[in-house]
Formats: sequence, C-alpha cells, structure tokens
Amino acid sequence: MRNSGVEPSAHQTQADEQERWGGLPQLVAEYQQIANEAYRDYNALPDDQKAELLRQRMARGETSNQRMIAGLIPEPTVPMDADLRRALDVRRDAIEQRVTDLAHRVLLDKPAWLIELGPQPLDRLERDHWDHALRVVVAYRDTHAITGDAMLGGAPTTRTQSDHRAEAHRTIRRLFAQRLVTADQLTAAASPSTGSEALRL
Repeated sequence: MRNSGVEPSAHQTQADEQERWGGLPQLVAEYQQIANEAYRDYNALPDDQKAELLRQRMARGETSNQRMIAGLIPEPTVPMDADLRRALDVRRDAIEQRVTDLAHRVLLDKPAWLIELGPQPLDRLERDHWDHALRVVVAYRDTHAITGDAMLGGAPTTRTQSDHRAEAHRTIRRLFAQRLVTADQLTAAASPSTGSEALRL
C-alpha cells in the first residue's frame, strides 16, 4: 500500500481505533475482564501490603470515589499494576469516544425511542443532565444490541445486562426528577399570587 504522506485526521484515527477494537460490546467485555484481573491481583495481596498501597495512594491525593465509564461500567478503585492501568485507560477512552459518536448519530437520526427521553432542554444545566442520560442510553443499547423502539428494550438476559440496565434506569430517573424540580421552580416563579400574598402579611 502506497504511503500518501498525508497524516490521518484525529477523527479518522479514532474511527480506525474503534474498528480495531471491534465495537462497544468488545470494548466493554475487555474492560470488565481487565478490571476483574486487577481486583483479583489486589485481593491476593497480604493485608499489610494492601494498607501500604492505600496509604501511598492517599499521599498522592488520589481518592477512592468510583467513576462510571459511559455511565454504566464501574471503574476499578484499587491500586494496580501500571500495565493493567494503561490497558484500562486505553479501553476507557475508546468506550467514551464510541459513545460520543453514537450520541451524535442519534441526534441526527432521531430514532423513535428518543421521544421517551423528552425534548432537549434549552437551559444549559438541564441540557447537561439530558446529554448525560442520552450517552448512558446509547451506551446501553449498543453494548447489548438493543435495536427496537423501546428505549431500553426488553428484559435483560444476563447479570451484566441487568446491572447496566439498572444504572441506565437510575440515570433516567434522576433526569426526570430534575425536570420536575425545574418545572416546580418555574411555576412558583411565574405565580402571580406569590408577591401579593407577601404584601398582605
């Protein structure tokens, strides 16, 4: 193959990486497999060595707060070998980029299931919540090959899918709860009786 001498674009490089990994289901499976290996290695350590590793971690200012990859996959919080960490980081970045690309495609295609998420809010903060929920839903759908019009498809068939579906449900519930709070605040602000009642007190 002849080298054209032209460097590939960042987008093309990301697309090539995703193609090489084999899509989101493969990426998620590999991420979870490596994470399990990291936990097995850590749990096999003596207690005093675990305590020392945690002390070093705290000294570096690192926290044990668990981050969710694409809103679905818990990131390991235990100290681990540098090679395992690099392998996880590479797959984490590929997963997040794949989800970003899928979310953009959904906004263009506007599939039927998107109606269940409600319209995109105009308020920036509300839009951030909505965008996050969209990312979680598209990650769930792509990981578990959901293709129908129901946003989260049918009943889960595996333990992993059940866990991911529960995370997706929690995210959607938080979005709807935030939407109700915002609606109540707008209603209260627009109420003409608020000011007059205050004057009569």
